[in-house]
Amino acid sequence: MLDLPKLSQLHRAHAEMLTREKTRHIGAAPMFAGASTANQALLAATARLVHVDDGEVVIAEGDQTTAAYLVWSGTVHVENAEGHVLARFEAGELVGEVAAATGTPTYRFERTATVRASGPAELYQIPAASLKRLIDAEPAIRERIRTLIQERISLDQMDRHLKSV
Repeated sequence: MLDLPKLSQLHRAHAEMLTREKTRHIGAAPMFAGASTANQALLAATARLVHVDDGEVVIAEGDQTTAAYLVWSGTVHVENAEGHVLARFEAGELVGEVAAATGTPTYRFERTATVRASGPAELYQIPAASLKRLIDAEPAIRERIRTLIQERISLDQMDRHLKSV
């Protein structure tokens, strides 16, 4: 039988192994490629792996949640209030970054669309504060996210315009 100190040591070793694995996964994503290993590890330390089933909502339109999600496996799609699919995201892609990167502690952007799993999927839930720390520390990541946000806002504006026609 293992004594408490040995059990505690095994628990720490397992946690460290999981953090290293998450760091590798996050570092492999094109959005976070090139970030320092230390910054990738900080992001990974706060990221939580979420398993979702087919059709399960990851982000609901109107929510004021602030996490971004990195798709690890599977596919998710973004749909508007009418259920029309606006975009699909697969492994390595980031979703929900607009609210996560642009919200503040006193003002949170409402989610403008629903993100739903297209089959079983695994996503890393990244807290907004962690994403913002990475953006502040890594100018190349900041530029990638800024460009991505501009593209996503344009997509949302186009969808709103099409509804009004």
